[in-house]
Amino acid sequence: MYRYGKGLKYCNLEEQKTIGLPTETTVKNIKESQTNNTSTQNYAIIASGVSYDKQHYRWFLNSTCMAYNLLKNNGYSDKNIYYLFGSYKEPDVDYEATIDNFKKVINELQRKTEETDNILLFLIGHGAHTSANSYYSLNNYKISDIEMALMFKNIKRNKKRTKPQITYLQEYIIIIQFLYERNF
Repeated sequence: MYRYGKGLKYCNLEEQKTIGLPTETTVKNIKESQTNNTSTQNYAIIASGVSYDKQHYRWFLNSTCMAYNLLKNNGYSDKNIYYLFGSYKEPDVDYEATIDNFKKVINELQRKTEETDNILLFLIGHGAHTSANSYYSLNNYKISDIEMALMFKNIKRNKKRTKPQITYLQEYIIIIQFLYERNF
């Protein structure tokens, strides 16, 4: 059984016991604990790469705009949301979704985040796969699953956090919707 909360993913019950997590922790307790921790920051990368046609462009823009507004309405600071899209001319978009800009955002998060911060990654767009790798299509570049994992490898993450009456793992929140990619 998996339990999800803001920035958290619990293992199944046996894994929780093995790594010393309390088995009766609720999402309400987690949210209360995080509310009391003023040093935790929330960061997000919202990205949609190449859309290929007007219909997908509108779909991807609608999805990323909704994600952006949802985060803003739930307390994410504008300076902590990195919004990459096929065209940087759309409202609220920070960068065109190129590999250089994607790397720039990852490098900034490496410098800016602390081990206890929450990072949400929202990717929507086209993808592809071969027998060996899966790919996400940015503008003029297909980033592989392995390449993306290596980019995130150096972001400081705390393996285990302890607060009064609660111990939990800090994880990334990853939301992915790629067309034509089923293995990322």
